Amino acid sequence: MTEHLAELPSFAQVIAEHDKMDFAKGVPMRRAKALTRQQALDAFDQNAEALVRAVNACDDERMRGKFTMRRAEQIFFTLPRSAALRAMGINHIIHHRGQLTAYLREIGVAVPGMYGPSADEQ
Repeated sequence: MTEHLAELPSFAQVIAEHDKMDFAKGVPMRRAKALTRQQALDAFDQNAEALVRAVNACDDERMRGKFTMRRAEQIFFTLPRSAALRAMGINHIIHHRGQLTAYLREIGVAVPGMYGPSADEQ
C-alpha cells in the first residue's frame, strides 16, 4: 500500500505529459518496490515534485485536451486532461490514503492528522 501511494504522483505525471495510457503496452511510471518508511516518503516527495513540474508545464489548451486510459481496444475513459488529473491523480491518492488509515487503525497504529489533529492525537 505505501509503495502504491509513493508511486501515484508519477501515475498522474503520465496523465500530464501524455495523451493516452495503454496498460497493454505497460505503464510508463516509476514503480516502487518494498520500501522502508523513509524510502516511501522520499519517493512520494520526488514523484510529487516531478508531477508539479509536469502540471506547471501544461497550458490551458493542454489541460482542456483529451486523455485516454485503455487496455488495447478496451477504453476505460477519455476525459479532459484536467478531469483525468483530478480523478486519477488527486482522488486516487485520497482513496488509497483512506484505505491506509483504516489499515493503520486496525493494527493499532495511531492515525496521524491530515487536516488537523486526528482522534488518535487528542
